[in-house]
Amino acid sequence: MSIPSLDQARFVQFIKKWRAKLLPMFGVIIFGIFIYWIFIYRNNIISTFRALNLVQLVLLFFIFIITGIFTVYIFVTLVRDMGYSFDFVDGYQSLYYSQLASMIPGGIWGYAGLAGVLWSKGVSKADSILIIFLNTLIMLTSCAIIGSFGC
Repeated sequence: MSIPSLDQARFVQFIKKWRAKLLPMFGVIIFGIFIYWIFIYRNNIISTFRALNLVQLVLLFFIFIITGIFTVYIFVTLVRDMGYSFDFVDGYQSLYYSQLASMIPGGIWGYAGLAGVLWSKGVSKADSILIIFLNTLIMLTSCAIIGSFGC
């Protein structure tokens, strides 16, 4: 085990000191990028929503909400079946962080982020790998079933 150098300790203290100011700034930057993306693709977005009537739009909104709730519920059930204490909020945060990590190029970061969150919640490494594998298998199977019967 090595003792951290003075520069590393100073850097960690710098980050801790500026974290409260940097996080909102990063949030504003990400929000700005999102607004810019919407502005660039506004014609495509508007034409897509013009093709839907109000009933279809409301139905689509409810389907998205219900799908999100079921996805988190399935994930929480998998973790709880392994014998760990895991709340709905923990499952939501885990899947949310996993989605954020999956935006990093490379393809594996979503799984790495999910494994890291599970490990921080006290789930063993072997169990977290099994949970991630089963969750991926369930999601891919449901996508295949919906895709087979979809129009």
